[in-house]
Amino acid sequence: MFFTGASVLVLEVVATRVLSPYFGNTIYTVSSILGVILAALSLGYYFGGRLADKHPQAAWFYAIILISGLTVVGLEAIIILLLPSLGNALSLIYGPLITAAILFFLPALLLGTLSPYAIKLQSQTFPEAGIGAVSGTIFFWSTFGSIAGSLLTGFVFIPNFGVDKIIIGVGLLLSLVGFWPLLKQGIKIKYFLLIFLALIAAGAELIAISFLPNDLVYTRDGVYEKLLIFDGEYNGRPTRFFQQDRSNSAAMYLNSEELV
Repeated sequence: MFFTGASVLVLEVVATRVLSPYFGNTIYTVSSILGVILAALSLGYYFGGRLADKHPQAAWFYAIILISGLTVVGLEAIIILLLPSLGNALSLIYGPLITAAILFFLPALLLGTLSPYAIKLQSQTFPEAGIGAVSGTIFFWSTFGSIAGSLLTGFVFIPNFGVDKIIIGVGLLLSLVGFWPLLKQGIKIKYFLLIFLALIAAGAELIAISFLPNDLVYTRDGVYEKLLIFDGEYNGRPTRFFQQDRSNSAAMYLNSEELV
C-alpha cells in the first residue's frame, strides 16, 4: 500500500505540471485536479469494497495493480497525442476539469479500489488482529506513501527527472508490483504481458521524444515551468529559441547578438 499510495500523490502533483502549459497554473487547474482525483478515489473505495467482498482473492488485488500500472504507462502517449487538441479546444475555466477527468480519472479510480481490497484480504489472513487494527495499518502505510510521494515529486523527481519519465516510471513500478506476485502464484499470464508493457513504455517514450523540437539544445522541467532551448529559423535566419511551457519567451539570431 505504500507504493500505491505514493503513486496517487505523484500523479496528482505531476498532473498540475501536465495541464499548466495549456490551461495555466490557476485555481481552476488545481481545483479540477484535486476534485477529479478525489472523486475517482471515493468511487474506487466504494466499488473496491464491493468487489473485495465478491472476489476476496489476492490475484484480483494484484491484477488491479497491474492494470492501473498499464493505464499510467499509456497515459504519457495519451497526454502527448490528445492534450494539445484539448488545450486548443477547451476554455481556461472548464478545460482543466474535462481534461483532468479524461486523463487521470481511470488510474485514480483503479488505485482507489486497493485500500478496501487490502483491508478485506488482511482481515481474512489475520482475523485475530481485528478490523480496526487492520484498517489503521493499511491507511497508515497508504497515507505515509502519499506523503513520501508528494514530497519526493516536488523536491526530487520533477527537478531531476522531468514529468515524462516520472509518469512512465510510476506506471512501470505499479505494473511490476502487480505482475510479479501473479507470476509467483502461478497465474498463466506468461511473458507476453512483460513484452507488451515494455512496448507501451518504449512507445510512450518514443512519442515524447518525437514531439520535441528537432534541433533541441536543452530541456528540463524547472521549478515553475518546462524549459526548452532549441535551434530553428526566424525570418530566414538561424535562430536559437528559449521556450517556457508553450510560450516562446525569447530568441536570438545565431549569426549576431540581436534579440528577436
